Order: sequence, then structure tokens, then C-alpha cells
Amino acid sequence: MSWSILRTFCHWLLVVAVLVAPIICAAQDQLRMRVETLTVPPATGPLAMVMVQNPGSASWEGQIVLRPPSSWELSPDTRAVRLESGQTKRLAFNIARGRNLETNRYPFEVVAIGPDGEMTHRQETFVASAPFFRVQVDGRPDEWGDAIPISFSTGQRETTISTYWSRRQFSLLVAVDEQELIPSDASDRSSFDAVQFALAAVPPPDQAPESGTAGRFEFLLAATRNGGARCFRLVTPDMCLNEATRPRALESLVCEQVEVAVWRNDGITYYECSVPFRSLDNAILPDAGREFFFSVLVHDPDGTGLRELARHAKLWPTPEDPQAWNRWEGGCWDDVSPLGNKIRWGLCTSKY
Repeated sequence: MSWSILRTFCHWLLVVAVLVAPIICAAQDQLRMRVETLTVPPATGPLAMVMVQNPGSASWEGQIVLRPPSSWELSPDTRAVRLESGQTKRLAFNIARGRNLETNRYPFEVVAIGPDGEMTHRQETFVASAPFFRVQVDGRPDEWGDAIPISFSTGQRETTISTYWSRRQFSLLVAVDEQELIPSDASDRSSFDAVQFALAAVPPPDQAPESGTAGRFEFLLAATRNGGARCFRLVTPDMCLNEATRPRALESLVCEQVEVAVWRNDGITYYECSVPFRSLDNAILPDAGREFFFSVLVHDPDGTGLRELARHAKLWPTPEDPQAWNRWEGGCWDDVSPLGNKIRWGLCTSKY
């Protein structure tokens, strides 16, 4: 090939690249997509939910295709949608056939097909549900064999979260792989190991959340030097947002209503607790199929720092994140706010 022909070819190749690149970028940048957690085990669960957001300045119209794990069937697997600028929608896909996985990791692929081309988002999600079982808070993790554990890694250290419910209480077990357990009353430490979690009701679709208030319950679990444990109630729903975010001294916030145990075995620290539903002011009712918002932060000051369940759930960063968690004194806080606390969770009859 002569030099002149090669130069002409490269010129037109550059022209094509310049013309096509904005179209590809527009398709890639226009939508945000996320598969929500499954609030019912897929073998019995009717729906998979996809969040779609249009952050662009123009409206978007097209199709959203959900491709589930192998051996699953969705009916249908495609939804037509129109999104105005800044609009977010939840799209429901019926699970005609699903299969439970022991790993509790479910790979999905979401494809947006619009006027500017296709955009593909690949993501794993998990079953976020509490089976029905009344656990005794007594430091025996063997009682948790019928839960649906969610495991994730932070800095090569694993955290596993399990939940149960009964007619009277919501129960939580968090297993933290960490180098050392620092109790809350350690006199030589300014920070300590702890588990922080938030619970909130899901408002009806036609009801806007009350502005200016926290809208959630928030608790903190920590060990003491004598082998005991304490629970602190950090936030209540009616608390104003500024107060709910402000650092708080813990001694006046001890919550005797919550049963709690913290112990350590073979390099794993276990946090176990039961929160009475009556202490949640009927915000979450104990009924199978009930959905609510839930999330967990693990504080490991001498190891990984802050561990966030929301990152494993693939929540999007939002402007509201700085007000999503109380920054209590002694926690693993830095200049970057953790993600929000609104992971969809459910109450189910059984993991089977």
C-alpha cells in the first residue's frame, strides 16, 4: 500500500472514530442501572427489580432487557420505558423459574437499548431476607444455620451478615474476620470495633418522605472489656437530620431493650442481637413478605477501617449520603461519606 493511500485511509478512520465516539459515549453515560437485592428467595420469589436512572439533560426512551442467571426464566424479560431528565424508575421482572444458590450470589446483566445504541451493566446481587426463626441471643452461632448469609470482602477480610425474624423481634448476626477485638471501654484506645446498623420503613409509593427528619432507627453494637456487650440507640425517625448526623457521645444512649452478645472465636468476632419490633414504634410490622430498608457498617479501626454492606449491594452515591449515618465518637470516619442505608430487605417464611 502506497503512503498516500495509507494516509487517506488513516484520515477517514480518524473521521469515523470522531463521529462514532460521541454516540458511544452518549449511550454509555446516559443511564444508570442497578439490580436490586432479592427480598424473597428466587425459587419462590415472584419478582426481580431493576432501578434505572436518567441523569442526562434530555429524555430517554427505549427498552430494558434483564438477563438472569443461567437456568432462570423471566416472563417477560424486556420492559419498555421512558425516562425524563433526572427521573428514576423501578422496573419489575416476573421470575417464571428461579433457583436458590448456596453462595447467595446471583449474576445479572441489564441491557438498555435506545436511539443511541446499547448499554450493558453486569452485576451480582444477593437475597436480602430474614427467614422466620426465634433465636436466643446467647453466643451460639450454630442456631443460624437456617439464615440466608450475605458475605463480602473488604481488604481481604470477610464479613458475613445473617438475619432472622419472629413475631416479636428482628435478629441480626454479623461475623467479622479481624485481627483483634477492641472493646468500647478500652482506656488506651480512642476508637473501637463495632457494628452499626439502620432500619427504616419503606414509605408507600404515593407518599413523599418527611423532609428534615432522619426517618430511620440506628443502633450500635460493641463489646466491653469484661466480656459483655452493649447496644446504643443512635437515631430515631423523628430526630432532625442535623442532630442525627452530628457526632454523639455514647454513654447516655445505652438501649436496654435490645438483647446483645459479642464474642470471639478462631479469629472471628461475632455480634448478635435481637431488636423488639415494639421498640421500633410499629414502623416495621412482623409479617411474611414485608419489605423495609436495612444496612450495616462494620468499624474495624486497627484493620480494614470501615466496611460497607451498601457497596456490596451496589447502591449509587447520592447527595443525601452524608446524612445517612450518625458519626458517633470512636468510629472509623474519614473525609469520604459512606453510602446510604436504604438496602431493600424482606421477611420470608424460610430460605427454602
